[in-house]
Amino acid sequence: MIDPGAVERNCRRLASELSEGTALCAVVKADGYGHGAVPCAAAALAGGATWLAVAAAAEAAELRAELGARARRRGLGALTPRARDLALAAGAVFEASPAGSPPGGGGGGGRRR
Repeated sequence: MIDPGAVERNCRRLASELSEGTALCAVVKADGYGHGAVPCAAAALAGGATWLAVAAAAEAAELRAELGARARRRGLGALTPRARDLALAAGAVFEASPAGSPPGGGGGGGRRR
């Protein structure tokens, strides 16, 4: 079992090292990597995270239902039309890119060349 206090302390430490105007995003996909997405997300938010990253729209919806609108949610995975509607209802942000293109605009991990 994970210690939510450790998650909170780690996020607080990371947030304290960020430049002004920079947001901390805690990745809590896959049920918080098996430790529980909601407890991990709540601890991360208490530690200063302002974004929560999930892999699926259903995960975004669960966090919205359990934690309300306390944090922005960002999706890391692809969406079906049905999942898109669920993500929109949950207020989650998922990046859109043309079919066959990698996220970030076509290579280089979003870096400009």
